[in-house]
Amino acid sequence: MGRDFLKNTGKILTAVILILIASNAAYAAEIRTELSRNRIPAGDSTTLKVMISGSTSDIRPLRVPAINGLVISLSGTSRSFQFINGKSWTGIILSFTIQAEKKGVYRVPPFIIEADGEKLQTGEFVITVDEGESESTASFGILRGEVELTASDIYAGEPVIMRYYLKTDSSNIRVEGMREQPESKGFLIKHIKEGESEAGEDKGNGRIYLASYCLVAAESGRHEIGGGALSVITETGGGFFSRVVRKDIRFPKKKVNVKALPLQDRPKDFKGDVGEFSIQSGEASGSFIEGEEIRIPVKVRGRGNLLMMSKLAVENQDGIRFLVEEKEPVLTIDNRTLAGEKDYIIMVIPEKAGECHIGKITLPYFNPYTGIYQQAESLPLSFTVSPSASVKDSGETKSSGEEKNSWPAIIFIASLILIFGCGVILYLQTGKYRIVRADGLHNDQKVETEPSAFDHIQILREEFEKSYAERHKDLFLQKSEKIAGMVADERKSTETDADLSKIKEMINIYRYGGALLTDEDMKRIYELIKKLT
Repeated sequence: MGRDFLKNTGKILTAVILILIASNAAYAAEIRTELSRNRIPAGDSTTLKVMISGSTSDIRPLRVPAINGLVISLSGTSRSFQFINGKSWTGIILSFTIQAEKKGVYRVPPFIIEADGEKLQTGEFVITVDEGESESTASFGILRGEVELTASDIYAGEPVIMRYYLKTDSSNIRVEGMREQPESKGFLIKHIKEGESEAGEDKGNGRIYLASYCLVAAESGRHEIGGGALSVITETGGGFFSRVVRKDIRFPKKKVNVKALPLQDRPKDFKGDVGEFSIQSGEASGSFIEGEEIRIPVKVRGRGNLLMMSKLAVENQDGIRFLVEEKEPVLTIDNRTLAGEKDYIIMVIPEKAGECHIGKITLPYFNPYTGIYQQAESLPLSFTVSPSASVKDSGETKSSGEEKNSWPAIIFIASLILIFGCGVILYLQTGKYRIVRADGLHNDQKVETEPSAFDHIQILREEFEKSYAERHKDLFLQKSEKIAGMVADERKSTETDADLSKIKEMINIYRYGGALLTDEDMKRIYELIKKLT
């Protein structure tokens, strides 16, 4: 009986295992592919459908083949139910667009897709690309990309405007977007809005405006900029039999000659500003007291590199502390270059009373239009500074025509001093107030001076730390640039100059060059600045 029981149990377990295997096979995801056309002309495209059966929900491509001469990109994902010849199919379809760039026979290796953690693999297939005018070429008609530069011979640090256009004789064109971004090696690049122009606007003569970029040459030499690729689509046929055709438009590259700035007659305080600028300063109003800040509004106007302007300076810094707060520039584009204005707040903190003459606010620059070094400057600034409350004379003002008796006030103050002195003596005698040195001996109390109420350097450092802790990237870059400028004024060693150059280059790339500032980049800048300070 025991043997029969074991025999029956074994049969049951075997049946359960077979059922589980069958159910897993029934629900396992399967993969198959459909290619709309395996023979296409150069410049045309075909669609590959990767069909994954089952109720899978988490699907993603792990490996998409990269083949020279073909451009393969995921164009869509959809869930589908089909009922054909009495058989139903449910699953997810991944659609890939395969764009043919040049003639040839291409063997496309397997795609690897992950479905709910399981790796699935397609089979290989072959695409033949013929030469000659394609259906898409006929559908699009005249279609080419054009790049326009405002100048091809410039100085290092001088901005140049690069405009992108689409030349076409068809009105049935829709722009999908840039597939490859413009090349800008040796330049800082920033996408910029040009007046009222909008992407896709018809400029006449079959030219469609796409975008404008401002590029600032970072190094001298001969460079190639521009290029890139744009995807456009159009619809052929009509009604039920219409078909969407996609085409990639490549843009030409442009050669630019970048000249080094001349060494002759270069001012000692020149910091790399290139353009043509003027300075207008406001007037500080109110009464000025020693140790308190005086805020002077300043506006710089002109044309040139307003993206990366250096810190303004004053002629005379004797007896003052000097800080500069800057705002983002307001930019426009004229026919040739970048133009606009930038606002600053000059903060002057007088450290002594009397007449304070700071002179002119200055900005030395190289003028690429005249080829000489010049200097923008404001009118001279000066003001009278009164002593702070802690050092003012305690005497009272005389009344008109008579001298006021000051003896009562003197007696009152002397009484207060006497009472305070007696209180201190009694307090020390009771032993309740003692100042003990490290060696156990009594010592006189050292009275620490109160910190200045306007410690702007400390405030700047606190704002820098706070912006880093809160990951406020714009504010962090602004404070980093200010601290770097402050350190540059205080220290002049070779090592410091190298570190400062590195920090300034990174700040320029992320603040003005349009590059994305990651947390890792932010940490790098933070550590470099902490090393300097």
